[in-house]
Amino acid sequence: PGTGSDAFTLYYSTFYKTWVFNRTAVDATSNPVYIRNIATVVNPPLNVWTHLTGVFDTKGDTDPKNDTISLLVNGRPQGPPIVASSAAPPYTPWTASGGLEFGRSKVGGVNGEYFKGRIDEVAAWQRALTPDEVVQEARLETGDVNAPEPAVELVADWDATRATSGSGQIADWSN
Repeated sequence: PGTGSDAFTLYYSTFYKTWVFNRTAVDATSNPVYIRNIATVVNPPLNVWTHLTGVFDTKGDTDPKNDTISLLVNGRPQGPPIVASSAAPPYTPWTASGGLEFGRSKVGGVNGEYFKGRIDEVAAWQRALTPDEVVQEARLETGDVNAPEPAVELVADWDATRATSGSGQIADWSN
């Protein structure tokens, strides 16, 4: 988050009834301007694991006119990349002052819009991934699940019954 809004937001929109990846054009406490890449499939199924990827690409230079955002759902691009300066002429590259957050967003300087679901297997990269790299990241890596490609990789299997704590809460996992 910045002072007034989030630099990026990856979320389910009840308005669009699908997944959205936003880049905020400027850090504003009122009337934020969003650059959006909206998933092509509306009303995605409930209770289904979905691999979401938001990509911000500066093309490795300082020219803001070629900065793009892309949304990929289950490894599939949701339309062509959106050119930030074309989608929102007030676009000015900015860096958020706060740390990376999950499960909420900041609008008008106020945190809210809490995600009502499960978030797992989060990864943040310091460069823009290509669509092929996103497909590789979304691949199923275990041989015991029969799922179509792309699927998601099982990276953890936490069972709270293995935890130890006097209060019944999950303690530090040292294994």
